[in-house]
Amino acid sequence: MSRLQLERLLKIDALIRRPQRQTALTLAAELEVSERTIRDDLAFLRDRFHAPLKFTRNQGHHYTDAEWRLPTVPLTKGELFALTLGARMLEAYAGSTYAVELRSAVNRLAERLPEQEWLDLQQLADDRLIFRAGAETNLDLDIWQQLEDACRDSRQVWMRYYTASRDDVSERQLDPYLLHIYRGTNPYVIGWCHL
Repeated sequence: MSRLQLERLLKIDALIRRPQRQTALTLAAELEVSERTIRDDLAFLRDRFHAPLKFTRNQGHHYTDAEWRLPTVPLTKGELFALTLGARMLEAYAGSTYAVELRSAVNRLAERLPEQEWLDLQQLADDRLIFRAGAETNLDLDIWQQLEDACRDSRQVWMRYYTASRDDVSERQLDPYLLHIYRGTNPYVIGWCHL
């Protein structure tokens, strides 16, 4: 299955779950593909994933079992709960680099769980766990990601470096080796400075 087909199947699944009546024509228009492509995708859902799909005049395409979910990366409730907690811990540290992305990933994974199970996990996290923020970090996500790329690809970076003890700014070339967030709030880049 191609990435495009997977994306289409996910969109078809989301559209079928809406209360509006969905036909091959409406799905094709929404996804900007042919009706034949939609019919093939619906057959794929039925045959490969055993989707409980049915078509009636009144309801259009719909699931006969609302609890059925497309198979994805298998996660236990405990693993998803751990990810939820991780996202909340990161959010407690203002400016944490990946808090938004992790929250988004957790929400996307949660879409594959039956709604009641996800609500139970959220309720437990809301009622029983508290994370207090540490010191704020003003971390530029774009710069951090460029440093990640440079570490991964063994590339040199140019940087403007401020020395607090001398109140001095200098320009430097750096070979970054490691990125480190100390105690959740203090970001460091470790590497070799050519100066």
